[in-house]
Amino acid sequence: MKTNFVILMAALAVAVLLAEAMVRWWIPVSNVRYYYNSQTGTTLAPNSRMRWVSAGSYDNIVETNSLGFHDKEHKWKKKTTAFRIIALGDSYLEGLQVPVASLFSQKLEKRLEDSHGHEMVEVINLGLSGRGPAQHYRILETIGGKLNPDLVILGVTVSNDFRDSSPIFNPAPYKPIYTVNEKNNEITLTRFQVPSIFSIQSLLQRSALAYAIVHLSSRFGAFHDALIKIGLLPKTTPPTQVDVASVEDEKIPFGYQIYLQDPPNDWKEAKKITLRMISEINRLAMNQGASLIVFAVPADEVIKLSEEDFKRSQTADSIDFTLPYRELEAFLSLENISYVDLVVPFRQNFQETGEMLRWEGDGHWNEGGHELAAQVLAQTVSVAIADSKKP
Repeated sequence: MKTNFVILMAALAVAVLLAEAMVRWWIPVSNVRYYYNSQTGTTLAPNSRMRWVSAGSYDNIVETNSLGFHDKEHKWKKKTTAFRIIALGDSYLEGLQVPVASLFSQKLEKRLEDSHGHEMVEVINLGLSGRGPAQHYRILETIGGKLNPDLVILGVTVSNDFRDSSPIFNPAPYKPIYTVNEKNNEITLTRFQVPSIFSIQSLLQRSALAYAIVHLSSRFGAFHDALIKIGLLPKTTPPTQVDVASVEDEKIPFGYQIYLQDPPNDWKEAKKITLRMISEINRLAMNQGASLIVFAVPADEVIKLSEEDFKRSQTADSIDFTLPYRELEAFLSLENISYVDLVVPFRQNFQETGEMLRWEGDGHWNEGGHELAAQVLAQTVSVAIADSKKP
């Protein structure tokens, strides 16, 4: 009996190892892995070659550097003649859907090199999925400063970043959250808990097979919820309705509450802390000897609006799809922070070509989206580089 048990366990172990190998190298399924760490909460698995798949759209090989970001390798010490740029943002900048060479950061670097000389400019991608300004601040504080940047570029996805910095909307404990101390008006890291490297969650992160199972489980709500209940997955999903708002007696979907002229109080607080964290990123960048440029990633709903509806939206009593962009731009103007508008060029491209420059069913930029964003940003960044050379 004991011998049979040992044989059974050995056979099971071999089967699991074979399945792990198949998922990593042969089966076309997403196996991108994120590792917990005490600095940023998570990064991608460092020095790895993984796969990110969307049936009918893309099957991309994701390559990471030693820092755990989707980018080529960079040295800590920059060249004395180089102008070093750090790009912060969420999944749009992380860009798991395209190869490293097609990323916004690499497209921008190529354009700037063509304008300012080869090896004169270096753009480092520190984009990370599911993160907002609070988490970007932490990344800049713990990693970015050591890279000695001359310029920081921050991409803000208004459709979700205004809630990623909120402790109410962002319950994941491994995502750093800051609050403002009412006594001294300074920010305080109030929630940041990373699982032990020996925890089940951390151990499962090392397995491509486990990630594939978890990724597929998201399609089956009951199974996904069960994994959360037994602790194999962290709770990361905010409530679907918060202080339910209504217009003409119709409930507004959670994701659209950001566009309300008079949003629920939780959203007002979320906007307030998000804008404060952008201000803190600017302050931190300046302390590191860098300036800040911010751009907003246009959401589908604002790109697709007809010109008539686009103008009407700005005077609406309830839903205004342009509101968070205008609020962001107004705030940045008061803070003397450079802002680059991507809404207009992405809308213009859609009106002229009918192309959203996003992957169907995924929503993230395809190579054309990364290219257009880099093209628009390059103009403002070129001015920043030229200004840095002035005595």
